[in-house]
Amino acid sequence: MTSLFIIDDHPTFIEGVKSLFSVGNPEKIKVGGTANSISEARKKLRRSRAQIVLLDLTMPH
Repeated sequence: MTSLFIIDDHPTFIEGVKSLFSVGNPEKIKVGGTANSISEARKKLRRSRAQIVLLDLTMPH
């Protein structure tokens, strides 16, 4: 199973991506964590075992 970590400042986008992966092939890709800011992501990624990070490149700060 592949673990995905999503970083985006729009909660609606995060929920949409999570729902896409839960409906398609939940046994292949799992959303293992999310963050709404870079500072939150730094803290959570240290504990995460995510293999892939989906990152919004135009976030504030």
